[in-house]
Amino acid sequence: MAFKVNNHWGVVAIASVVFDIDVGQTMEMVYPESVALSAEAKQSIAYLALPHSNKHVEGDTQFSFRCRRQDASSDATNSSSASENPPLLPSSSFYYGFVLFRQRKDTSRSRGYFQKSLVVITHLPFVGLYDRVLRIVGPLFFQVGNPLLQALYENIGQWPAPVADSTMALQVAGTFVTFVVPKIITHEDAALFTRRWSIQDESFEVEAVDVIEEATAADDDDDGSRTIVRNGKFCMVHGSNPTSSQDVVPLTFADLLNANELGMSFESVGLFSTFEGVEVCLWDLWQLAITGESVLIASPNARVCSQAVLAFTSLIAPVPFHGDFRPYFTLYEPDFNALSKVHDANLSQLPTTVLGTTNPFFLKSLKRWPNALLFPFADSPPRSSTEHETDSSSPNAASLFKPIKRTVDLDSFSDTDMPKLLTRTTRLVVPDNAILRQLVEAASDQGDTSPGEEFPHVSINNALLRKHFKHVTELFLKPFEEYFGMWSNHLNVATTPYMDIASFMKPFHAKEFLTALGKRSLKLPFALRTTKPKVKVLYARFIASPHFQPWFNYRRNECICAFEAVLYTLRETITAKELMRGPCGAPMTRPALVTLLAQVLTVLYARNTVHPRHLDYLFRTTTTTTTIHKKIIVETAKSPVDETHVDTLHRHVHDVQHAIDLLSTTTTTTM
Repeated sequence: MAFKVNNHWGVVAIASVVFDIDVGQTMEMVYPESVALSAEAKQSIAYLALPHSNKHVEGDTQFSFRCRRQDASSDATNSSSASENPPLLPSSSFYYGFVLFRQRKDTSRSRGYFQKSLVVITHLPFVGLYDRVLRIVGPLFFQVGNPLLQALYENIGQWPAPVADSTMALQVAGTFVTFVVPKIITHEDAALFTRRWSIQDESFEVEAVDVIEEATAADDDDDGSRTIVRNGKFCMVHGSNPTSSQDVVPLTFADLLNANELGMSFESVGLFSTFEGVEVCLWDLWQLAITGESVLIASPNARVCSQAVLAFTSLIAPVPFHGDFRPYFTLYEPDFNALSKVHDANLSQLPTTVLGTTNPFFLKSLKRWPNALLFPFADSPPRSSTEHETDSSSPNAASLFKPIKRTVDLDSFSDTDMPKLLTRTTRLVVPDNAILRQLVEAASDQGDTSPGEEFPHVSINNALLRKHFKHVTELFLKPFEEYFGMWSNHLNVATTPYMDIASFMKPFHAKEFLTALGKRSLKLPFALRTTKPKVKVLYARFIASPHFQPWFNYRRNECICAFEAVLYTLRETITAKELMRGPCGAPMTRPALVTLLAQVLTVLYARNTVHPRHLDYLFRTTTTTTTIHKKIIVETAKSPVDETHVDTLHRHVHDVQHAIDLLSTTTTTTM
């Protein structure tokens, strides 16, 4: 019996990748075989799925990557900068890859090692979900081999559609995993918030002077014997319905702690577990992220660098990260040459780009990259017991955070034996020591954890830091709230149930905002309480970053939608008499009624339901053709209305037209 496969979760294909001594990294098999992956895309995925490392560590490593599609149908569409294609959207320009890589010693092979990867290729960045899925099916894959690819693909195809901000139990190979679905912005939403409003005199330009200043998966165990793959399907010995708690993998302690915090993609990536040892630099990383700085993250472990890139992009939540980011990047990626050319020619033209790599050669080839977070490639020198006793201090901010000049090469730090954050930008924030003191230390008697589980102190610290940085960002955004409400009527437009909401919203001018910033009392978190000039520079750089305008547009659109929902209800319930009253309760004048009629007709015209005899009237009563077309564009971008509401609009047209005719007759009689 053939199963109907639904692609609710954006899965493109499941692939296996191996190292062949003759041809190098190669995609051994992909399912479905008919998937539209170009030869270039397959080669890129193959290189990314087998991480480069000088350390031959045995075991399983899970990590992720993001690569550009090489088979895009339109170069004009997909050659745009990554800032125009935010990573939180279901991306048609990029693939996400979730990898389980296994390396074992094998003397029968030329290189002395067995190396193979299982890869889930998707359009959607559900990193927490596929981390768990691969942990379950990984051991089984290395038992049964490539038949698992079809079984896993069709298994995922049976999942119900994801519901944002909810916890879902999803069946995987005879068991169930729980997953907190993050918020995903769809293509429709993205198009909507660029079309809904357009105020001509807004300005986002910032003057130059204002901005100057490895997790190991479980080894094969008895659970794998419960599940077999037969004819491309998972066959379970026990029941396939979650009838008992034993069949469902429950929410982890970390899930429970973060239940109210995981609003967007990558927020499930732990900040403490990812940046343990460099926690004091988290506020500096937040500054680099919110201002759109480019960062190179290098580690000998693919898991470490890929998680660090994802965690870095999530630091500024609820602001979506709108730069290009590659959790794991190689020299063989097609974009590497383009980045190298920009790097060598003019770094000021470098778009916001965050790279994760395990290859120390990047420190030489991209030696002038603006900022870098280095995890040590060199082993720490052995220390005597006396040194351990006399030197009780741990790495502090001074040793971990190092400002460097623009002429200093990154490869001069390649042999560091401790993590370092190297930055060429002015420090505008300070660490919050009160938060650092709240971090919980590991218990002295803690035992081992199950695969995929965290120690309790790690989960607690992850939740603490996630909540803190979300709070920091929310307080930082507070000064912009005045642009997301009906606080002014700068165009002096009469209020009606058919008014243009955007006309009542304060237009944004970057220069005016920054000038006023120094004159107001800001309630900023401790980390941002530096000096007024530094605060101004921080806001100026945020406004100039690729994150600001998409976030600002989306927030304004959210407000417009909320106000319009109120107006929609008002139209349904208001009487004709109430409709034609002014703000003070007095009956509308004839000019006000004419304006109201034009507003109602515009809504109907946008939905092709206006009567032909009203068209001439509509264009005669509107100031310019451009104005009417702008209003129509706004109206057509809204959700369609039902027939009952259309009937209401026609009734309002009749009532207002009748009132205008009466006033015209009265005026004529008086004359």
